[in-house]
Amino acid sequence: MLDSLGRQSLESKSVSTTSTPDHAVVTQRTKGPATIQKVAAEGGKYCGFGVVIEDGSTVEGKSFSAPSLEPEILERLHKHSSNAGR
Repeated sequence: MLDSLGRQSLESKSVSTTSTPDHAVVTQRTKGPATIQKVAAEGGKYCGFGVVIEDGSTVEGKSFSAPSLEPEILERLHKHSSNAGR
């Protein structure tokens, strides 16, 4: 609902993520060669954001940090909306 000046506020949950890239751990030995152990990447990284403003089932506005994110975000939004009614 808009106020008398046409403003609206929006609150959202905070989201955080952690990630570790591919890397190697080197262990020095007192005798013999050092050992190298490869460690795979893990975790997740932000790739951007998307905002979709709806009034009922009508999309009033949308914005994405990268156009390539739009299909995935809209698909997730649609799945979330479908599951909310269950």
